Amino acid sequence: RSEKDDNPGLVHSVILNSAGDQWLVYVDFSVRRFIDGKEKPLPTLQWNPWGVAFLRDTPVVAVIPRPMDHLRNLPKTMEVPWLLKLDGDRWSPLTRPRTLDVAGLLKTGGMNEATAESAVFLKDDRQGRLWAAHQYSYHVQRFSPGGRLLLDITVDGSKVEKKTESKGIEIKLHGAADNPSEATRDARKETATYFPFAAEPVILSLTEGRDGRFYFLVRTKEGGAALDRYDPERVMLERLPLQLKTEGKFTMAAGRDAIYLAAWDGRKGRWRIRWETLEQAQWKGVKDAEIDGFKVDEEAAPEKSAAKASSPKPN
Repeated sequence: RSEKDDNPGLVHSVILNSAGDQWLVYVDFSVRRFIDGKEKPLPTLQWNPWGVAFLRDTPVVAVIPRPMDHLRNLPKTMEVPWLLKLDGDRWSPLTRPRTLDVAGLLKTGGMNEATAESAVFLKDDRQGRLWAAHQYSYHVQRFSPGGRLLLDITVDGSKVEKKTESKGIEIKLHGAADNPSEATRDARKETATYFPFAAEPVILSLTEGRDGRFYFLVRTKEGGAALDRYDPERVMLERLPLQLKTEGKFTMAAGRDAIYLAAWDGRKGRWRIRWETLEQAQWKGVKDAEIDGFKVDEEAAPEKSAAKASSPKPN
């Protein structure tokens, strides 16, 4: 929190670089960088940020196709970036921009779909590559430092999971006492349609293990939790069920002795699973998984009880 901030806003994500001297903070609709405890301003983002990471020491931001301002009178089509990296005093596309009808998405509720498809967790690995794990579908991608796609993992066709099919709800844009100078002649009756966000979280967090594998905390279709891992040696995606509830947001980090899981709400618990426990557990291939477009056969393995994480520690 900066001394000049009266209301810094809600912190959604905080990333520390590998050297330990830089912080990248995603707070509400902005991204802020701190070096050795002092804020170093970043260029203004034109698009709504969603995920942040360091690629080596370079800040990277994932954005959704919603402009930060000037939502009225948008052109019919716009070039919309997805992954941006800091390039001197500006943000440059790391991946190829898409051409979208942003105005149409905002009017029809399509922005919810676009957000669900673009929302990702970001993480760099020891080789300086960038991993993007989609939050609302099982889709994991790995990119080179230059933005070239190196790995593409999907499960169940990477479909966005939804709670229920929802319809738009008409709302009034202004109160009866308001009298805006623009819009319709009878501005007090101006209305818009609100479309509830119905996508369900699928991937909750990701981290790189000390064993060279990448781990994903996922919410299963049955409402349970599982720890998935990608094994680059065997080119395999495997799953281990977990005995914990995954309500709300979660974070995950790899330590020297264990993987640590924590609910976003500290009162809902923290868990620790030792590396030895994970090595001894019986992992199974993930059903309907594809890696770079090729279906991965599930390995036949005897059923075993779900991994038991240690009891939640009090706050």
